[in-house]
Amino acid sequence: MPVFHYAVTWPDAPVFRVLNWGWVRRIGVYPYTMYLIHFVIIQALVRNGLAMGSVPLILLSFTLSVAVAALVYEVVEKPFRPLRARLTGH
Repeated sequence: MPVFHYAVTWPDAPVFRVLNWGWVRRIGVYPYTMYLIHFVIIQALVRNGLAMGSVPLILLSFTLSVAVAALVYEVVEKPFRPLRARLTGH
């Protein structure tokens, strides 16, 4: 928790400046979807014989998780944002 506190209170500190880069902020929108989908992607890669070692598996599953999360964000989350605001009041 202290790391998150300092990252929010001192975003311009050199160690936290990377979190303000555009592509890092964009990926920051996807974590929950990535969390939900990553295990399915890893299992699909392993079962289809596409896991050729742990490093390629990690890189490929991360890339696919980000891609699926971006797709879900654009196709599901963004279009339903007004409905969410209307139903929750924020």
